Amino acid sequence: MRYFPLMIVFWLLQACQTTGALQGKTPQHSASWDSEKIVEATQEGYEKNLSDALQRSEDCIMSLPEEAACYFYRATVRARQATNSDRTAQFSSKIEQDFQTSISLDSRWNHGAAYRELGKWYAQNPVKRSETMEYLNKAVQIDPNYPENHLALAENRLLRRQWNEATEALQTASLLIEQWRTAPKYASWQKEAKNLENRLTADNKMR
Repeated sequence: MRYFPLMIVFWLLQACQTTGALQGKTPQHSASWDSEKIVEATQEGYEKNLSDALQRSEDCIMSLPEEAACYFYRATVRARQATNSDRTAQFSSKIEQDFQTSISLDSRWNHGAAYRELGKWYAQNPVKRSETMEYLNKAVQIDPNYPENHLALAENRLLRRQWNEATEALQTASLLIEQWRTAPKYASWQKEAKNLENRLTADNKMR
């Protein structure tokens, strides 16, 4: 599972300052808050200091308590911390709460990202695993033309050994990826799709 970088949270805070959001102005309608620009910032580098990343996300929440992106990034930083330190149970409720808060504030933000990432998080949690598909499907419903939503669906289908459904989701994702050739995540999506294809091929040989 891939989690999100400090650069995004830093970019969010810079956007707040440049748009006057920290002085109480509403940033939602500013061009600086365009989701594609936030996604583009993701590509600039991954966080090296998760504690610093967590602090920045919390600063974002304090400055913009009604901004879905801030809670989303705190959730992803915490998820990265939990994965790295094998403390999933300790962080789980906080991560879930932040994702749910992001959804309640703006469920459509960044192509349904909070639904998608919460679904992927649930896939790691035996207690919540049965809810995984519900959230991944909601992300697809929000934006059926976004490749990452279908890649997440394909991976989960593969983990469930639902090979036909995984193949279908992967084929959809692969077709969509080619429609997003100028997207910052184009190369990483291609790599992920190829990896899933290889895993499907290997599983099919073992069947």
